[in-house]
Amino acid sequence: MSDIRQQIEALFDFALNNPMNEYRVVDIMPIEPLLWESILHKTGVDLRDFWFSIDNYSIVHTLLRHGNPAKESKHGQIAVTKDDFTLLPEILTSPDSIRLDIRTYGNSIKKESLIFYKSYEHHYVVAKEIRRVFKKGKVSRLILQTMFIRKNS
Repeated sequence: MSDIRQQIEALFDFALNNPMNEYRVVDIMPIEPLLWESILHKTGVDLRDFWFSIDNYSIVHTLLRHGNPAKESKHGQIAVTKDDFTLLPEILTSPDSIRLDIRTYGNSIKKESLIFYKSYEHHYVVAKEIRRVFKKGKVSRLILQTMFIRKNS
């Protein structure tokens, strides 16, 4: 797990210091059979041969939307930090609950996401976009969209 943590930390640092706006993705881990069977049972989504992934754009998005302590406290939330991103492997492999979210955008594009919930001292909510790839040799991913932290009441 420490190697995965180091990869996430390195991607976080890259995301904050990327003047050329290059794209980089880290495949955290394959989704194990017991987990994808559980997700299939709970949501109807088959994630066989998928990987949990994170990219630098999702890190930047999350920090812009949920990384400001003053703004988040107004919403009863806590700002996301670098350390919170390193919790992703644990949150994703042992969530308290999962739900499917389907959104249709103005141009009729439908996006499917899985929302993972995990409680520690506070409540983590992690949205992962389902990206299916049908080309041989390519990887289908469950990639981070955003995450936020709700204060425990």
